[in-house]
Amino acid sequence: MKNSIIILMLLMSASIGYSQISFEGRFDASMKTYQFKDGSLKYLLVDHKENLLHIYNTDNTIWYSIELEVPKGHMIDDIELLTDVGESDSDMIVLYTCYYFDHQAIEDVEEPFVNLVLSLNVLNGNGTYLLQIPQIEDFQIVTSGAHNKLLVYTSETDGFDGDQYIDVYSLNGK
Repeated sequence: MKNSIIILMLLMSASIGYSQISFEGRFDASMKTYQFKDGSLKYLLVDHKENLLHIYNTDNTIWYSIELEVPKGHMIDDIELLTDVGESDSDMIVLYTCYYFDHQAIEDVEEPFVNLVLSLNVLNGNGTYLLQIPQIEDFQIVTSGAHNKLLVYTSETDGFDGDQYIDVYSLNGK
């Protein structure tokens, strides 16, 4: 009898605890989430046909949209919202990468060599481009205290010889 009461109490507490969960809707799986400093949550989704970045509220209504410049033959790869929105649209910073496949013929090989070429773009909420780098290997955003840095990995090749570099950009305007 004692075991029955304990089991009944456990079942009731489990059902009470899970009764707080409610379904809010279904979203596109390619959406990214971003949490602002004030705690509000937004969803980022790229419309690849129109080259637009849509930023959604959690109730799936569009909060903001911005047009992305995508060169012909390129596709959008990754997108990051770097800063919160302040007093104006220009306070928001968006970083995105595009890619295309560069097919290069190689002697005595049936299949051409295919190279993935990335470009990096940084723009503000008004659509003004702050930085565009046509060929990168990768990028990384690092934070140390109040300092935010963008590390851009590049390489310069001449045949089989080449050098690799890390270009460092301050995201704090200093």
